[in-house]
Amino acid sequence: MGPGNQLFGSPLSVTIPINLAGVPTVYTLADNTYGCPGCEEFDITFTPASGAPITYGYFGDGETKDYNLNCGTTGCDTTTNASYWFIDGNRSYPGDGQWLQLVGWSLPSNFGTLDSITFTQVNGVDGAILAGVTVQTTPEQASVLLLGACLAAVAFLMRRRLVR
Repeated sequence: MGPGNQLFGSPLSVTIPINLAGVPTVYTLADNTYGCPGCEEFDITFTPASGAPITYGYFGDGETKDYNLNCGTTGCDTTTNASYWFIDGNRSYPGDGQWLQLVGWSLPSNFGTLDSITFTQVNGVDGAILAGVTVQTTPEQASVLLLGACLAAVAFLMRRRLVR
């Protein structure tokens, strides 16, 4: 989905299948079309393969701002739980560009396999804009052990070669 793909109305949702184990953090690049300070505008739900899903809200001035860099709707202060990602323009207000908010969502260490991520529109007036999702993974223990064994074998062969 790109910035032109918006969720308007309520309750609209988009579910992205993931099916990855060992996901400590999910990064989203999203915003809304207008903005409402303190309003819950849309939700993100992390669904595990087994167990209860976890839902967090995107709130105006917390995780979202006005996509069109309009300080009259959600203020010009930085969002408390997000970083700006500028699309174009002069990167300041008053500006002629748009911005998205980069948010990192931490999952519990015992979360298990992340089955899917769902974005749900809560505020039917503001359209949610989802531009990207990045899932951070941790290496599997077997892969780390295999890498360690390979490095140990190389070190053994190098030492054996130097002794000759």
